[in-house]
Amino acid sequence: MEDENFLLSFDPDAFVSEFSCWSELPSEVKVKILRHLPVPTVDSFKFLSKECLSLASRVPTEMEEVHLNEKGYYLPQNRRSDEKSMVLEINGEEILFTDDGSNGCIVKRSTGENGALVTETEPHYQNETCQSVAMRTLFQLTRNARITKLFIATRLMDEQLERIFEEQSKNTRITCKSLMISTHDARFLLKFLPFIAPGCLLRITAGSPLEPIQFHMDSACFDLDVMRTARIIYITALAGITNDQLPRVRATRIFLRAPEISSCGINHLILVRTTLTQA
Repeated sequence: MEDENFLLSFDPDAFVSEFSCWSELPSEVKVKILRHLPVPTVDSFKFLSKECLSLASRVPTEMEEVHLNEKGYYLPQNRRSDEKSMVLEINGEEILFTDDGSNGCIVKRSTGENGALVTETEPHYQNETCQSVAMRTLFQLTRNARITKLFIATRLMDEQLERIFEEQSKNTRITCKSLMISTHDARFLLKFLPFIAPGCLLRITAGSPLEPIQFHMDSACFDLDVMRTARIIYITALAGITNDQLPRVRATRIFLRAPEISSCGINHLILVRTTLTQA
């Protein structure tokens, strides 16, 4: 069952079983079995092979918090390392994606109570940035998951990260109740937000608290389902939302700086909300 070339080939903390007929079962039966296993067991099962990840991804899983952060993103510049790396944390388990210094990426997974990194096997991906490998892994591991809080922190887009977004199916959706994105690049928002399922609480910050910046958020972002259906919207970047787009936003609370919005757009929003209340 193990696949040495699998993206996340690690020594898993899997359960021990004498069952020997697994490979002979139909996929539908395998998924039904996985539905009855404890969440930690299913999480470890994902790391065995590509087939295991595909099967486990069909089992609805609950994830309390998922973080995908550029390492050192929230540190002051004089305390950040020159090493480029991303950290993906799911339910307390960390996967570290580190630049190898030659335009490639090395992957390690934390394990055990002390969070030690597994060093026996280090999947190495040549000609791929740590950012692109980390984002692909996020899509794989959160498929069919229900996430309570999703945090993303990354500075800049690159061509390989853009390619990862283009590779995703148009039907790909990450489901979360709350999404917080912190970035230095407006292009990241336009590429990533279409993959978020509608109806979450949405917070977008330009830069970090220690390194605030300013950029213009494209008006096209406000045509996306995730933006129109967000329950609460909080944005620190300059929002390019227009008078025509504002009334279509359903959020009960909206916090943003919108230089293109006039009194006409605000009055239209009030009229729409009043009409809906009276209906």
